[in-house]
Amino acid sequence: MINENNNLNDIGFTFVDDVFLQKDIQESKNAFWDVINCKYDTGVEPENRFWNLGDDLKKIIKIDKPHLSSHRLYDLITQKKFGQVLAKITKARKIQVWHTQGVWKPTGGGLKGNAGWHRDIQYWPFWEPDGVFTAWIALTDVFPNSGPVRYIVGSHHWKEIRGVDFFNNDIEAQDKIIKQKHSNYKIVKADIASGSIAIHGSKTYHSSINNISGSPRVGMVVHFSTDKAKKNSLTGKHSNYLNTLNNHSICPIIYES
Repeated sequence: MINENNNLNDIGFTFVDDVFLQKDIQESKNAFWDVINCKYDTGVEPENRFWNLGDDLKKIIKIDKPHLSSHRLYDLITQKKFGQVLAKITKARKIQVWHTQGVWKPTGGGLKGNAGWHRDIQYWPFWEPDGVFTAWIALTDVFPNSGPVRYIVGSHHWKEIRGVDFFNNDIEAQDKIIKQKHSNYKIVKADIASGSIAIHGSKTYHSSINNISGSPRVGMVVHFSTDKAKKNSLTGKHSNYLNTLNNHSICPIIYES
């Protein structure tokens, strides 16, 4: 069910309940654990691993494009209902997945479990801000003490704030930077049940703090574009990154009217 109290255009994010069946969610969580442990049933490695076997078990485990490595995860992100929900929320005529991430946040990691304040577009030089979004699929129940994604209400209307970064886990220092620009702002946590999703725009500032719930917080992050998305012309390092949009086995179109 779409939470009508959260308007994507007005506040920069929204939540939708019960998008996926619990059977699919549990199987997807298990499939992501297999990918974490280098078991790729497709025979294809993920695009990047930011955690490898033998690394600190208290650090956030993040793997780029795990859907390439798992039939189950590919099936999850290409479900028809998922595409329809994203299209309804964004008022789009086309939804294409261009990137995914699997994120497993262990409990008890302290500062290692923090993800700093950031907006996604600061890492996407190949896109203009409009028409690109992120959907966070909860593969576990997310409680207030699970280290949920936290959004700043209305921050998609802000100018860029320099000095904040996903990879900087000193949240308190970043809070001070933000308060120098915006003395009064509201934070909303994505406390959502497994099978639900949180959607935010590319310019919405968000972060997460450490998980102290006693259980891992697990999610699939789906970055998607709509028919309103526009690519930037680049030279150098990232100039060819979006060439994979033409390969629908990597970047599937999950809705088209």
